[in-house]
Amino acid sequence: MEKVDVLVVGAGPSGSSCAAVIAESGFNVVLIEKKSSVGEPVQCAEYIPKLFLRELDIKRDFISNEVFSMKTFIEFNETIETKSPGYLIDRMSFDRALCLNAIRKGAKMIIGAKAEGIEDGCVLVRMKKGENRFLARIIVGADGPLSTIGKCIGSRNRSFVNSCQVELLKKGDSNSTKVYFFDGCPGGYGWIFPKAETFNVGVGVGVKFKKNPQKVLDYFLDKLRLVKKDVIRLTKGLIPSGGILDTVVKDNIVLIGDAAGLTHSITGAGIPQAVTSGKMAGKVIVKSLKSNDNGILEDYDRGILELWGDYIGTALRKRKYVETNWSKGNLENIIRNTWVAFKEYYQRVN
Repeated sequence: MEKVDVLVVGAGPSGSSCAAVIAESGFNVVLIEKKSSVGEPVQCAEYIPKLFLRELDIKRDFISNEVFSMKTFIEFNETIETKSPGYLIDRMSFDRALCLNAIRKGAKMIIGAKAEGIEDGCVLVRMKKGENRFLARIIVGADGPLSTIGKCIGSRNRSFVNSCQVELLKKGDSNSTKVYFFDGCPGGYGWIFPKAETFNVGVGVGVKFKKNPQKVLDYFLDKLRLVKKDVIRLTKGLIPSGGILDTVVKDNIVLIGDAAGLTHSITGAGIPQAVTSGKMAGKVIVKSLKSNDNGILEDYDRGILELWGDYIGTALRKRKYVETNWSKGNLENIIRNTWVAFKEYYQRVN
């Protein structure tokens, strides 16, 4: 058994950001990652808003392309173009930069280490050479949409969008992201996001509609007349769409990022919330450790509700509207009421 101040489960943007703050304060923090390589496989459309760069204190080597607007299509007809300054990033490089930052500040990193549960206060971790037990003063669940740590405290995402994406040789417009809503992609949308030399082309489909996202993507590629033989990468993943979980802090356990349901229920955006929630949790955890008072962890719960309660709450209401009305027809009306490019999004719907 290994005793540590903090065990952070998951070395994505939220986990690494959290570990960096705690390590910089001099506490013993261990960051574990079940994958054998940080940042792989990439399960992300790789877009971040321009203003988000202010939150990052790492080199900008991960930026692949700058974009200035978003074009929205309904049934493959362009409907509106809106300002949307941002960057397409190399997500693998981004995750690794954040992880290296945590290590430089003193965090201990263990790859190929999967948390399997909590028993008698210890986190059971399966590693290549057997099992280890970590007794941590505070445990952080940064282990994604299907969080094992979240499951241990009965708090886990239940609603999802199922995504499937390919990367292929870039053609055409390089300065705009494109978003497509069409009847064959229920409860979600298709996208084209331009990187330096390639495009990310993908779809997200509401899980409740029980459609195979790979088949929806194949249809989308055919409609766009994109050649499948040019694909150099295929990725799949779940995106939480049920809003902020009711319980993100329990006893000495804290959930951050996707594990806490901090993704936008309509757009699926989650990188800014992941990094910011990791930093926020890290600062609260440091205060808790210094005071030896786990009750201080509740400040994190209150903090994320103050910061994102309205933002994610509005998105969740819009998602419920989409899922209730999708099969009733009039797709354009539904999208105008629920997509962030339209003014109607910012008006309440029942």
